[in-house]
Amino acid sequence: MDIRAQRTRDMLVGAFDQLVEEKNVEEISVSELCGLSTVRRATFYRHFRDMQDFIRFYLTTMTDRFMEALSADNDLEGLIPYARAMHAHMLQYASEHRSRFRHMMGPAMLADTMDLVIIQVADGIVSRIHAMQDASAIDGSVSAETVGLYYSAGLVHAMRWWLLDGQPAEAEGLVESGMAQLTSMLGLRVE
Repeated sequence: MDIRAQRTRDMLVGAFDQLVEEKNVEEISVSELCGLSTVRRATFYRHFRDMQDFIRFYLTTMTDRFMEALSADNDLEGLIPYARAMHAHMLQYASEHRSRFRHMMGPAMLADTMDLVIIQVADGIVSRIHAMQDASAIDGSVSAETVGLYYSAGLVHAMRWWLLDGQPAEAEGLVESGMAQLTSMLGLRVE
C-alpha cells in the first residue's frame, strides 16, 4: 500500500477512535467520519464500499495492533499460555477503553461485526489446537474450529456482558472461568 493510502486510512482510524469514544458505532456517519479526519468523502469511497466495510477494516486493524502488543508482552507458544494471556489482555484493554468498547459492542452491534471479532479471536486458538493435535498432545476427535469458535464466542459475549452490564465480576475470575471452559472442551487438565 502506498504512503498516501496508509496515511488516509490512519487518519480515518484516528477519527473513528475519537467518535466511538462518544457515541455508538451505528450513530457514526461517513460524513461525520470524513469531517473529523479531513478525508474527502470521495477518497473514503475509493478505499471502502461503505461504513460497514470501514468498520471491518477498523476491527481488523485494532485486532492486529492488539495481537502485536500481546505477542510483545508474552510467550505465546502453547494453547493455555496464549489463551490465558489473550483473555487477560483483552479484558485489560477493554477495561482501559470501556467507553469505546461499550459503543462498539453495544446492544445494537451489528451481527457481522460481532462475527468478525469472534473469528479474529478464534484464529490463534484454532492454530494452537491444531499444533497440539499434530503433536498428539490431544486427540483429533474434537474439531479445532468448533472449539475455537465456541470458546471465542463465549469470551466475546462474556466481555460484552462484563462491560455493558457493569457486572461485579473480577477480570481474573473471568480469565480463570474461560480457561476452565477451554480446557474442559479439550479434555485437558491444567495444573
